[in-house]
Amino acid sequence: MSAETIGQQPHALQESTLDTSKRRASVADEAPAGDSYQSAPEGQLLPPANFRPFFTLVEDGNSGELYHPAVHYIFSDDDPDTLTSSIIDTFQPESEDPNHKLVLVDVGEDGRTIKSAHSLSSSWQVSQASIVPAPSWTETGPEATTEGLMLKIEGAEAKKLAVKEKSTEEPEDIVQRMEADIEIYTESLKHLQSVMAKSSML
Repeated sequence: MSAETIGQQPHALQESTLDTSKRRASVADEAPAGDSYQSAPEGQLLPPANFRPFFTLVEDGNSGELYHPAVHYIFSDDDPDTLTSSIIDTFQPESEDPNHKLVLVDVGEDGRTIKSAHSLSSSWQVSQASIVPAPSWTETGPEATTEGLMLKIEGAEAKKLAVKEKSTEEPEDIVQRMEADIEIYTESLKHLQSVMAKSSML
């Protein structure tokens, strides 16, 4: 990282993308017309009928590593303070964890499209997000049609440039250093353009 009437999907999805220590997930699939949402007892929330989680996968574009994040779903009529408090906690200095990234994904009402996806981390940004059929390990046949959906999030971590110590250098060394700096700058620019191009497609 709101319960709606049956047939509607989570309005906002909060993803903790690179925290592999937890796994929570819930998502509502489209329900048949005519069903109605049963109110939960006061103080207790119930998910919509046919509530099924996304198989969520996060891919880091730099390392190629895959992560299964902790996921928290927020529906459009949930208390907005739930999301607000999670965001505030993320920015608390004492809660900083290099493996914890907060990503907000807004899922369309059909449950199969992504309206937007944004990372609240300055060091890791989303380049692409999509919903596709979840991988199936069952045999082909009727079981294959019952498989769920996979939320796939791709992103990249900002590259950190090493700071070189200042020292007395020969002219040849200065030229070599400048060429190396230009090469690093060019690679960083290409990486940034790639991220921006993919982000514009969301």
